[in-house]
Amino acid sequence: MTTKITPAINSKGKYNLALPWSAIPNMEYTCIAIRSFDDIYKLRKDVYKTYYLPMGLTEGSTTFTATPFSFAAEKEKKPNILTLLGENGSVIYVPDTFLTSQPTTTSVKYSHVVLAISLGALPDTQDLSALKTAITNLVGTSVGVTPTVHETRAPSTNTPNESEHSALEIARLAGISNQTTDRADAIRFQTMMTQVQAKNRALMNILNPSPPPSNTVASNF
Repeated sequence: MTTKITPAINSKGKYNLALPWSAIPNMEYTCIAIRSFDDIYKLRKDVYKTYYLPMGLTEGSTTFTATPFSFAAEKEKKPNILTLLGENGSVIYVPDTFLTSQPTTTSVKYSHVVLAISLGALPDTQDLSALKTAITNLVGTSVGVTPTVHETRAPSTNTPNESEHSALEIARLAGISNQTTDRADAIRFQTMMTQVQAKNRALMNILNPSPPPSNTVASNF
């Protein structure tokens, strides 16, 4: 490398590194430390053996550089060792002479989103297949993605007897018809529209009856 690019401390974004260093694609890193060679030597660490040699940068090698690598020539550029912390907790120690550009911060932050719905205690025989299909369709029409719907059951301390179960089921089933959600309103509206359309067709048939089929026999006279 012929130049060095030193980011500001705490700079966050996508880092483009020159070989033999590499960053995980599409992952953002934060520069949490910038140390000069002198700082590292004060810690009694050999910079070449600690950071360069393990990456395969040996004296005279052209594996990763256009000209034979020389640590003496590298030192003349007064590099700093950057500590880059990835979002997944990974750490990269890289000289700023092997940074090809300043970190880019134009990415849009994404997160994995999970919506959890508690249905309370239900009998183990309750089939939720139709509900899961309805949730999948609702999410698809609302958000534009097809979700993965997982069914999870946990032990319940509520263990009603048969008569109590019957009473709970009557209350639960009654609650289905009493829903006033947007979806329930839409279903009722669609039902009303279907009924109105049927009545309109019946009225149109009364006002404009179809002519009876002709049974007239042609005259021979």
